[in-house]
Amino acid sequence: MRFILLAYLYERLREKQEHLVRLYACKANLEGAQDEFISYEKTCTEPELSAETWQGKWATEFQDIRNDGILLQYKNLAHQQLNHSITSVEAAITETKLEIENIRNQIEAAEEQARREREKARQQQKSV
Repeated sequence: MRFILLAYLYERLREKQEHLVRLYACKANLEGAQDEFISYEKTCTEPELSAETWQGKWATEFQDIRNDGILLQYKNLAHQQLNHSITSVEAAITETKLEIENIRNQIEAAEEQARREREKARQQQKSV
């Protein structure tokens, strides 16, 4: 019975360790995407409009749409939404690390119990 428990715990440990690797990769990808988004932020307001290129009511309205609509939403995505996603992944990493530690403790306890049972069986065989 102990063998089955230990096999189960080792399998859970392996799965959680693989999950942790995937979470770290996900975090790195999100951080890379955020860096890329931030680097392209200036393209939301390009080309720059000047009195020589475009002016008047339509130019002002267009500039307002770019600044208050497109740029604002782009910044929200690049900063707030991606930060939230990164924070969520970091929380999952912390939780998974705690689960791994818990499983390791369970394995240690099960192995210690198995060791005690083997020792007890040896003692009983010697006394017979």
